[in-house]
Amino acid sequence: MAHVRLRRSMYLAVGVSTLGLVLWTAFPPPSPPVSADAVLWGFLAVAVLYALVETWPLVFEVRGETPVFTLTGVPLVVGLVFLGPVPTMLARVVGTGLVQGLWWRINPLKWAVNIAGVVVEVWIAGWVLGSIGGAEFAHFSLRGWIAVGAAGLVADLSSGLVVMVAMRLTAGPLGPGSLRSFAIGSAVNSGVGTPLAILAVLTVAVDIRATLVLAPVALLLVTTNRARHHLSQRYSTVQQLYRFITDLSGSRTTKEVIDLVLRRAEQATGATRSQLILVGRTDATSWSHHGDHLVGEEVDLLAATTLMHAAYGGMLLGPGDTVDPIMQPLLPEGYEQVLVGRFANAELTGALVLADRAGTLALFDEDDVQMIVALAGHAGSAVGESRLLDRVQAEAARRELMALTDRTTGLKNRAGLIDSMPRMERGVVFVIGVRDINEISTGFGHSVAERVATSVAQRLTASSQSRGGEVARLSMGQFAVCIPRTLDDAETSDVANSLVRDASGAVEHGGLRINVAVRVGVAHAPVHGVEIVELVRAAERGLSEAAETRRTIGEFDSERDRETKHRLELASELRTAIDESHLRVAYQPKVDLASGRVTGVEALCRWPHAQRGYISPAEFIDVAERTGLIQPLTLWVTERSLDQCLRWRAEGLELSVAINLSNAALLDPDAAREIVAMIDAHELPNTSVVLEITETQLMEDVQLGGAALSVFDAAGVELSIDDFGTGYSSLAHLKDIPVREMKIDRAFVAEAGRDQTQQVMCQAMITMAHQLGLRVVAEGVADAECADVLRGLGCDVAQGFYYATPVPAPQIRTTIAEIEAITVDGTLRRLGQRGLRGN
Repeated sequence: MAHVRLRRSMYLAVGVSTLGLVLWTAFPPPSPPVSADAVLWGFLAVAVLYALVETWPLVFEVRGETPVFTLTGVPLVVGLVFLGPVPTMLARVVGTGLVQGLWWRINPLKWAVNIAGVVVEVWIAGWVLGSIGGAEFAHFSLRGWIAVGAAGLVADLSSGLVVMVAMRLTAGPLGPGSLRSFAIGSAVNSGVGTPLAILAVLTVAVDIRATLVLAPVALLLVTTNRARHHLSQRYSTVQQLYRFITDLSGSRTTKEVIDLVLRRAEQATGATRSQLILVGRTDATSWSHHGDHLVGEEVDLLAATTLMHAAYGGMLLGPGDTVDPIMQPLLPEGYEQVLVGRFANAELTGALVLADRAGTLALFDEDDVQMIVALAGHAGSAVGESRLLDRVQAEAARRELMALTDRTTGLKNRAGLIDSMPRMERGVVFVIGVRDINEISTGFGHSVAERVATSVAQRLTASSQSRGGEVARLSMGQFAVCIPRTLDDAETSDVANSLVRDASGAVEHGGLRINVAVRVGVAHAPVHGVEIVELVRAAERGLSEAAETRRTIGEFDSERDRETKHRLELASELRTAIDESHLRVAYQPKVDLASGRVTGVEALCRWPHAQRGYISPAEFIDVAERTGLIQPLTLWVTERSLDQCLRWRAEGLELSVAINLSNAALLDPDAAREIVAMIDAHELPNTSVVLEITETQLMEDVQLGGAALSVFDAAGVELSIDDFGTGYSSLAHLKDIPVREMKIDRAFVAEAGRDQTQQVMCQAMITMAHQLGLRVVAEGVADAECADVLRGLGCDVAQGFYYATPVPAPQIRTTIAEIEAITVDGTLRRLGQRGLRGN
């Protein structure tokens, strides 16, 4: 590519020079009569004037552009008027050529093109000046002024045209920005240069000594312009740096940040090319724009390290500067100037490389070196932070995937299935249950049960692949197969039988041979719903019906669900009740058996329906669980209970509040995080809130990865095992569950005052819980004998109708006072059944 540019530039220089000489020979421009001595001294004066205007260019700011131009039109017109075209052309070549080649050190190819354009420029200007002004130029006439202006204008246009052709040949098509910069530069140059050229001609014509008076004025104007431009540049640099920093703030991926760094660095400095080099321990990568695309490619690590060391404190390179050959491959090809700034922080090291300023901007200088040092530092910090954010997001995505995936089988769990397929407008859901999975776990151990589950998962996956089925593990021994297409009765039966046949069979593990058998429940969409939660539950009910009737396949029959219509109506009304806060929360006191004090309450939801009257919690909570309303219901009760707890604390009533959580809070880690956020927002101590989860729910969450338990445990929220003794946990499981409290189910407490067997079971559970460091709560205490026995067995807390029924929040203070008036002095027995009757 560099060879192509070289040839094009050479062709252009030779072509322009040849054109100028041919035109000059064929159509020589008019020349004024002048003596040889005058030509010599005039040539020297015009050459010096050319050198001066080239050395100190002027800068203006017009519509966001900063065209840099030289007043070459002044010596051009003066030379043409008083010396003629040949001496003027020679003075132009000498004065401009020396300054551009030695002072500005312009690339030789550009220098050759510029010098070649001088011939055409002087020839065209001479012809225009002679044609309009006449052979004998009239210095003081309007016609003469017009001739000077026209000559300066065509000179600017001709030289600008040569430059644009050169850019087109070497750099490709010119964009609207380049054309706009050219137009603005020509307009400013003509508007300023033409009046000065006329003034200069008139001054020389009247008295050449008057130019000595104008020289200090011209020097003052140039100095003022440069000072103003320098101040403007400093202000612009601060603005660009501020914009660079603010644009990089915010959360973005690493590639987005790199792309923004390169684009904003070019805007801030006017560079035409940019490159960001990132250096690691064993490799280095260079990022740059190829067209509109950001491309990263591996580069030599030694070259990148060498470039970083060389750029300590910033580096500015020109085409004639000596460059270490090792780092040469990292520098932009065919550059005129290169700025390099390095960065090094705890996260990242590397370098920012910028090359060649665009349009009419001045060359890079020491201020730009300081600029790129600042840009590189902020770029390194931004890219380092984005890479750290990428790692955090990747870890979060991994954790989220783990929360949606069953660790043993690699299948989606229940939450993962709901997340990936929330709705199924048509199709069939099969729920496959492994028979006797709990007995296998109890008899042979958890690892054997998991080996059985893994084998069944593999068989179901292989069986479902050809049918386009989605397989998920719902619980320890249950799987779902979702086929999202309509199946007729015959196809449904065929698929169900295939699943039973393929999933069943012997499983060998460690010398054991276990014969696995399964049952299948079936539900259809949209007959049984379109929400995947609803369809899975329908298929689970079909599975339950199959187990109850001792069949292998059971299909959910909505006709047999006599309460379907009632439940749908109740679900609609429940949604309204939640949204409009028609529900109420009652609180049942929890009594410390050792001191007789009320230390907390359990929050219980109540629904006083305007038309249906009092609806039992068992009914509307079951509806909520079946229709997906249990999560908003749980969040509503949690919010109201926390508000009430906060009000009690403000009134000096130190009570903990126990809140029952649903399956939704465990199956969806987002719901668990929302509950934790509510607790944090109320700024309540951790000991003021207890979340009650049933033993069965806890064990299901443990088997599915424990995502919700991890959220609650990390937040320091106290968890309580509710209804302990009715699930399928074991001591081996309990030691791994992050709970602080255990509630003995009322089935073991109700007759503890009279039944020796229940006393023994309560004693065993209390002793086990205390050895595990758990607080024990007995629920369902119905009489004084039961309370006395529990106190003797070492139970910590009790609640039940013997003390009080659930009461509204305004009554809780009175109820607590009545309980403690008797429990604290040891005469609780006198209450009898007062708690049940009185509330």
